[in-house]
Amino acid sequence: MPRQPTPPRGEDEPHQICVRIPGWLKGRVLAICEREGISLNALVSNAIREAERADRGLPSPPEGRPNPTVAEVLAAYATGDKLTRPCGRTRCDQRLVRLDGYEFCDECGIRVG
Repeated sequence: MPRQPTPPRGEDEPHQICVRIPGWLKGRVLAICEREGISLNALVSNAIREAERADRGLPSPPEGRPNPTVAEVLAAYATGDKLTRPCGRTRCDQRLVRLDGYEFCDECGIRVG
């Protein structure tokens, strides 16, 4: 007889969930994890968060605009062009903050990763 689920001890405490899937699906899921460069735990956690957001009617976070690469910075410096940050500004004292697996600029609140 399966064990009854226990109520959460606290909202901020991590909880363990056991999920049974067929072997063929596990192989595909692990391939997705390898391709995305994330752990199986992170993939499942993100899927659960997305389902919970959809249940509450919240939109998914938009794709982040990446910071300029070193090559783009050097090319802009050499040509005299100005680069824009993900927020659209040319000058931004960007302070990165990680929240729920995403990176945001604390200065302007824009997702950058």
